[in-house]
Amino acid sequence: MTRKKAYLIIESALCALAAGVLAAAAIRMYLHGAAMQASGDLFYYIYTREKVGAALANILPLIAALAAFTVAGWILGIRDETADRPAELKGIDVKTCVAGAVPQKAGRRAFIVRIVILILAIVLIILGVRNGGLEDVLAKGASICTECVGLG
Repeated sequence: MTRKKAYLIIESALCALAAGVLAAAAIRMYLHGAAMQASGDLFYYIYTREKVGAALANILPLIAALAAFTVAGWILGIRDETADRPAELKGIDVKTCVAGAVPQKAGRRAFIVRIVILILAIVLIILGVRNGGLEDVLAKGASICTECVGLG
């Protein structure tokens, strides 16, 4: 196994671990809140900014390690070359089925556009969080989620 393949496997495992830990924290938070509501405190809010912040604070080292690992791979130029290939189907030539199926190499201009969009997205996310949008999204998401499963 090459170093590159080992790196990609470790990064994938870290991503899966982070997703699992985040899901477990959300489930744990919900179960605790549901138990509090079942015990008679009907106005106990399950998902609040403080509770989510406390849960994320416990997971922050894992997320920081994953981010550092990803940035290190980006700087070192480690990537999966098979990710950009079209699908290989038995007996079907993808190039003839889909117009323009041959992937084109992105030039410098496309790279700069991607970086600008990434920076713009990060800035807008930060502005939205500072503006109170996080609380709105969390409240709407929690109410939609409980309505979908018939809890609300």
